[in-house]
Amino acid sequence: GLVNEPVIAYGRHAGLDFGALDGKPVQHFFLLCAPNVQQHLQLLGKLARLLRTTGFIAKLDATRTAEEVLDLIRNSER
Repeated sequence: GLVNEPVIAYGRHAGLDFGALDGKPVQHFFLLCAPNVQQHLQLLGKLARLLRTTGFIAKLDATRTAEEVLDLIRNSER
């Protein structure tokens, strides 16, 4: 495989029209890579739960550094 463990990449943009169901511009982008489908789906599920958590996206918007993004994700997983 291309990766030996699950990896996630995150990027942010001021807002792109990506055809979102709510009609709003998309600002947060995630790339998920995993060694197998099961791990990919587990990572996708964790990410989906985080993004649905009340206030998570506002906190993500407030981050300014990669370290802040990582800290937010780590602290939110608990």
